Amino acid sequence: MDVHVLQHLRERLRTSLWFVPAILVLASLVAAVLLFRLDQVLSLSPEWKRLLLAFGGGPESARAILETIAGSMLTLTGLVFSITILVLQLASSQYSPRTLRSFLRDRPSKLALGVFLGTFAFALAGLLAVRQEGPGREEFVPGLTVGAAFVMVLVSLGLFVYYIHHIAQRIRITSITASIEKETASLIEELYGEEAELRGPPAVPAGGAREVAAPRAGYVVNVDVERLVRAAARADAVIQLVARVGSFVPQGAPVLRVHGAVVDHEPELGDYVTLDDERTLEQDAAYGFRQLVDIAIRALSPSLNDPTSAVNAIDRLHALLRRLGEKRAPSGVLCDDAGEPRLIVPVRVFPEYLQLSVEEIARYGGDAPQVRERLGAMLADLERSVRAEYRPHVRQALRDVTASG
Repeated sequence: MDVHVLQHLRERLRTSLWFVPAILVLASLVAAVLLFRLDQVLSLSPEWKRLLLAFGGGPESARAILETIAGSMLTLTGLVFSITILVLQLASSQYSPRTLRSFLRDRPSKLALGVFLGTFAFALAGLLAVRQEGPGREEFVPGLTVGAAFVMVLVSLGLFVYYIHHIAQRIRITSITASIEKETASLIEELYGEEAELRGPPAVPAGGAREVAAPRAGYVVNVDVERLVRAAARADAVIQLVARVGSFVPQGAPVLRVHGAVVDHEPELGDYVTLDDERTLEQDAAYGFRQLVDIAIRALSPSLNDPTSAVNAIDRLHALLRRLGEKRAPSGVLCDDAGEPRLIVPVRVFPEYLQLSVEEIARYGGDAPQVRERLGAMLADLERSVRAEYRPHVRQALRDVTASG
């Protein structure tokens, strides 16, 4: 499977609430079966049972313990699920719907759900293993299984306390913006770092071009540049990406243009461009900026009127713009191993990120003194720190912010 397909699949699994809990439930059932078999094989003395924390009571007591554990874990799971949904609703209304993806990727929340459901499943499996004495069968109590269930309850209680602490920290504005900034900064280094410098002139080859239609409607979230370059190199052609990463493409609209010779399986080239129902941070650094800007705008709305939270988002935008302003803009052309241009991609450059970060916040926060002052301080610092070719754009943005005040 191609690395970009795996990358997109990994992103989908990271934003799912079911994957981690499902794995932990399956692991708990496997552990219950293994302990049950071990209980059947071993004939433990009372001393060994105490040493291994194995249960030494009768079948009725074992059933009562496991039933209590199963019921309490199911209640605890419902509570955690309710808290998680409440946090998602709060994040959507208080900050921005675009921040939900980061909450859906929150590992401690999924770990808590998985451990609680796993303990519930483990206790149910243990109940099935308990046998009372009857016609044709002997009494059997899986002491190791019951003891392990008790240990899992203790772990669940500790995890529940940690979950409450974590979720209280996670919904703070500083935690949300810091998480977005960290992920976006990592993507900037990947896309605009020294190793990501693209070679070749950005000129589009002359002559007619054939268009490749999008197989479905959606946002461009991932482009398999390696496979597109290889396909173009084999046919001695040049492929141009029409819709850049992060943009919306209707079904049937052109997503690629092929210049030169006909590429093998040309209509299928659109499969190398992954479309999804919403933007992601797989290859779209502008989406991180968009989330921070949306948080600032929402904080400046009359319903919230929280300019301090807007300033916090501006602080993170400042850090990202400073990092981006030190990078040289790539040409947007990828070459094959022989150095021949094969793929042309539209690339976002620093002035676009600067406009995205300043324009809307300045418009909606012009009446808030601390927002206006923070934007001015940010632009003054960027004017000193960014590359020389970007400074005229920063000075123009600073003049616009000053004029709006």
